[in-house]
Amino acid sequence: MKKKPIIELSLAPYPGRVFIVLTRAAYEKKHKSLFGCEDKLNSFQMGRFTGHRPDGGVWTYLVWAKNQSSLVHELSHVVLEVFDSAGIDPRGCGGEPFCYMLSHLLDSCNSY
Repeated sequence: MKKKPIIELSLAPYPGRVFIVLTRAAYEKKHKSLFGCEDKLNSFQMGRFTGHRPDGGVWTYLVWAKNQSSLVHELSHVVLEVFDSAGIDPRGCGGEPFCYMLSHLLDSCNSY
């Protein structure tokens, strides 16, 4: 089964959306279409995360990762940003909300 080049994941119950792309080129192209500007990656980068609120709308995050460990790293940035905007301390309750959200996003990625 062929993998989808772009995956959109839910951040529920939090507002926002996150797109996962599989290649550098897909990241650069999707960044321009989502945010209206370029974000050129260098050859040393193993992953990239960016988040914006285009036109005052819903927070939108874009992630590219070269491998699984980079994906965990970049998705951690997404969760930290989501929690920050919601006023949630990711260390609260022993970090469980953070861990559950990260697990949800990773499980969603792995189902594609």
